[in-house]
Amino acid sequence: MDDLQTLDDILSNLPHGIFVRCKDEILFANKAAARVFGFNTVRELTDHRAVNAMMGTFVQPQTRPERRFAYFSTKDGELFFADATERVIDFPGQQAVQITLNTPLQSAEDLSNSQTLVERYALALHHAKLGVWDHDCVANSH
Repeated sequence: MDDLQTLDDILSNLPHGIFVRCKDEILFANKAAARVFGFNTVRELTDHRAVNAMMGTFVQPQTRPERRFAYFSTKDGELFFADATERVIDFPGQQAVQITLNTPLQSAEDLSNSQTLVERYALALHHAKLGVWDHDCVANSH
């Protein structure tokens, strides 16, 4: 087995979701990333054409600029929150972004409970016409 195949096998079986995005295309993803976005296989995720709809709003802390906190969406429109690291890479001749979901993926029951909380929170904010601000006391930023 060659080195690239070994590396691909290792990345494919990590518990953290990893994917490489270039504009609206997923160039590489592992099994965990496919699962968290609601796909049965990696191939379904890399063939998906509505990638921008799944990418949420990133909040960048000042103390660690490579880290992001973001809401993402599954292919079915269900929201989930992730602590992610992103970095620009050269992916066979084109500039792309590698995104790693840092927290191990939760069980289906945990994801369902988180989904319910996010939906209730979003609904309450919407109907109350409120917004949310986070303040980082260490960096003194919103």
